Amino acid sequence: MWASPRELKRFAVSNGDLLICEGGDVGRAAIYAGPDGFIFQNSVHRVRSASGNDLRYFRYVLEAVHGTEWFDVLCNKATIRHLTSEKLADLPIPLPEPTEQRRIADFLDAETSTVDRLLASRRRQLILLGERLSARVMEVTGRLTVRGVAASQEWQRLPLRRVVASIKTGSTPSGGADGTWATPDDPGALPWYTPSEMDEWMNLAPPERFVDSGGGGERGTTRFESGAVLVVCVGESIGKTVFLDHAASGNQQLTAVKPSDRVDGKFLAWQLWGASQEIRDSSPYTRVRIINGGDLLAFPVAAPPRLVQVAVRKELDIEAGKLTTLRDSIARFTAGLAERRHALITAAVTGQIDVTTARGVEVP
Repeated sequence: MWASPRELKRFAVSNGDLLICEGGDVGRAAIYAGPDGFIFQNSVHRVRSASGNDLRYFRYVLEAVHGTEWFDVLCNKATIRHLTSEKLADLPIPLPEPTEQRRIADFLDAETSTVDRLLASRRRQLILLGERLSARVMEVTGRLTVRGVAASQEWQRLPLRRVVASIKTGSTPSGGADGTWATPDDPGALPWYTPSEMDEWMNLAPPERFVDSGGGGERGTTRFESGAVLVVCVGESIGKTVFLDHAASGNQQLTAVKPSDRVDGKFLAWQLWGASQEIRDSSPYTRVRIINGGDLLAFPVAAPPRLVQVAVRKELDIEAGKLTTLRDSIARFTAGLAERRHALITAAVTGQIDVTTARGVEVP
């Protein structure tokens, strides 16, 4: 992006700067290691050391906090979370002397390196599984091969609006995060979703909140009908897609597309899932990524005969089920490693272990 000489100076990043997410995955941090000539944008905080404090230690402190629900409390999770500079500055942290900070950071650098390599290997396996599924989705929705269906059959492509019965954007009930929420046992309660309950493989996690389907207040509840396709249209996870097999509601980052009788809902969901990167790339990148309803409805989708759609959907469901079993096994192992890593970091930065005598570390 273009930047003036003044902005280049003011927003420059230098080797060793600590960068912290202000939006999206708030509190996630990394130390910049690279050449000069780059700047940071307004959803990132830049932190530099004062009085000899070790930024590696501060990054580990943030990792310890990030692994808890503290940032969910500090920021408003109901809409789009923001870790403002004021909230970040007010974050209470343990602050030993700089010499002790360096000891702790050296200890954690050494102890987490092996775990990090193993985690990277397992995460790469997950990426490869996702790529395999994505390739299969693109193959069958690209008119190549579908078992039991003639591959030569022409697939008509139409703007999404031609195969949609309705489109709705979610909302946050009156009162926001501090408002009154329903319980699962309340009559007419609807599960209320945010992008955080949508994974990368078109699955929905159990909802954390429920709303009254009757609405009320200044902002009523937006009802998503069963059979709709949910697409994230606002935020860093834009393009995430799931098929909704039950009535629900959601926040304003979600758009529900209810297909017409012409299209099988799960088939449409697989198409949009496979095109998630295209949807993401079509959104303008400003402070927050957004794709509006008009642009989404203009997105081209295939509309072959319904028999073909059902055959495609069934095949992809089977393929996804097989890969999901492998993914879940790898994910459980990875989660266990990550938990042990977080526990080690938390113990070190809070003084629960003596890093000068801990096994496997050399302290001058």
